[in-house]
Amino acid sequence: MKEKLIFENSKGNKLVGILSDPEKRNIVVVLVHGIFSSKESQTYKRFEKLFNERGIATFRFDLFGHNESDGELEDITVSEAIDDVEQAITFMKKLGYFKIGLIGASFAGLASAIVASKNDNLFALGLRCPVSNMYETLMKRKESGELTFDDSKKTFTYQSDKRVVTFKQSLLKDAKKHDALKVAHRIQIPTILEQGDMDLSVSLEETRKLASKICGSKLEVFKGANHHFKDQEEKSYKMLIDFFLKELKQ
Repeated sequence: MKEKLIFENSKGNKLVGILSDPEKRNIVVVLVHGIFSSKESQTYKRFEKLFNERGIATFRFDLFGHNESDGELEDITVSEAIDDVEQAITFMKKLGYFKIGLIGASFAGLASAIVASKNDNLFALGLRCPVSNMYETLMKRKESGELTFDDSKKTFTYQSDKRVVTFKQSLLKDAKKHDALKVAHRIQIPTILEQGDMDLSVSLEETRKLASKICGSKLEVFKGANHHFKDQEEKSYKMLIDFFLKELKQ
């Protein structure tokens, strides 16, 4: 059964998600998209289908400021994403799910890692090309000319070949408070990380450092793969799904 559900973050903003549960068991995997993406991304629809075929429920939802959820993208912060993920997990617990897995990508990989370092309700974690430190990532983008700042408006604009987006500088200020590398040692659940060695958004070196700080974690490196695992998507899905099946169905 698939249904659209609405829950709230700690500020009372409405967040929208899709729960797809083929067998009504007590196992679910929460799927969290990166910045600029949404629950409607083909990646998360594909995860939903593949997990459901193996008897595991999924919950893909829109972060604050994305797609159907409340808020504006320009107001997103790492703290906001962390809260959204925490509230999604709490929501799943309230619905009766006991074994909860979490998969976060890129920006959401940072939020998911931080949540996993302090949340006792998770049984397994998957991080796809995860950002470890958003502040450092943004500073590198500034140095490369991808970010321009307007201090009079307290905003900065990100420009790439695909998009031009303006954010409030509160994202940068908030990002200083969150570093996955500093809390990764607290993650005590089975964890798998996936990273392409041709990823220009998140470096392999960055993800290796993160993996080294998570006890017993497994790092899968995809040779020739970019930030979206182009041409190796199915292989990356299979590795994650096999990992979660092993950890959640024990």
